[in-house]
Amino acid sequence: MDTIFISAIVCISLVALVGIGAMVYRKDN
Repeated sequence: MDTIFISAIVCISLVALVGIGAMVYRKDN
């Protein structure tokens, strides 16, 4: 597999997790 492809997926998933976490955090508070 391409290393660039894997790193891109990891970066996108990390950004998505941070975004969802921020949304939930704002809703709770």
